[in-house]
Amino acid sequence: MVTNGTNDMSDMTDADRNPGAGSAAVPIGEEFSVKDLVTGASFPLRAALLVLRTPSLRTRVLLMSLAAFVCLVVLAAGLFWAAPALVDALWNTADAWYARTARTLLKIAAYAALFAVGAFTLPSLVLIPLTDPLSEAAERAMGLKVIPQTLAESFRATWRSLINMLLRGLVFAAGHLLLLPLNLIPGVGGALWSCLAWLWSAVWIALAQLDVPMARHLRPFADAFRAFAARKLLFLGFGSGIYVLLWVPILNAMLVPLAVVASTMLMCSLEDAGVLLPRPEDAGGQGAHSPTSDAS
Repeated sequence: MVTNGTNDMSDMTDADRNPGAGSAAVPIGEEFSVKDLVTGASFPLRAALLVLRTPSLRTRVLLMSLAAFVCLVVLAAGLFWAAPALVDALWNTADAWYARTARTLLKIAAYAALFAVGAFTLPSLVLIPLTDPLSEAAERAMGLKVIPQTLAESFRATWRSLINMLLRGLVFAAGHLLLLPLNLIPGVGGALWSCLAWLWSAVWIALAQLDVPMARHLRPFADAFRAFAARKLLFLGFGSGIYVLLWVPILNAMLVPLAVVASTMLMCSLEDAGVLLPRPEDAGGQGAHSPTSDAS
């Protein structure tokens, strides 16, 4: 369960406290409810409001968004040379005019394909070391007292985040590949594929995003599955909201920090509602949200 830090937040300035927050987490209740769908979809908006009214959090998000933008600029500039060079290395003879035209079109296609893949993966990889401090800052902005990680804990969490991100990407892609044959069903195949692909994307994005703050506390991924089993509509709403947030090409890379804040809020809300089990570090009484002097 999370704990409100109301009297002992000496590490925060007055401007960084969340003046309007009466609770450390978004109230979601302890039982399944249809309104979970709307509540889940509201987390990105709630995260944006939290960022806007918290100066230190806003600075972190802006810096991470700037870093993502720089990654995209470097990627675009690098591929301007690398993509044509790759095509030339694979196809270095084109004497006829139509062969030269085809090779030019192939260079354009290679640039577009490599940029799409790079834009989806490179910013996320670069931002991995920054996501844990952002998640920690989000918990502070929610009024929680956070015990900073040691260097060893930070390294383990970062390494786990990297491995999990790669595994999540493989599972996500595999799921969509398995759904592709549905398009072969006459008549209803396309509509059926669209619905199931959206459901798969929304649910898996929700699970993947929740794992980002959970990795900082070395929670097993199985905890996310247990939470999903208990609150399916909440996860579907949250995943759909994040899916829409990250829908816009190019811009989505710069909105990744906002998704981290939203997923941190979701994790704390699930803990507050008792949906998530106590954190591993809470077993010794010194959890990441350690009790304050007034929470005896």
